[in-house]
Amino acid sequence: PMFRGIYNGTRKHVDDLHEVLRRAVANGVERIFITGGSLEDSRAALEIAKSC
Repeated sequence: PMFRGIYNGTRKHVDDLHEVLRRAVANGVERIFITGGSLEDSRAALEIAKSC
């Protein structure tokens, strides 16, 4: 649930990952480092990278 609004198993806000990435690019960010703490997280990170 990285940056998906879920913290400690509880939803805290709406999933806004794509908006966060859009704003980053709009403000000149050219590279983002995405990590995964597990195989599942790493696969999710790869999908995020592919979508950018």
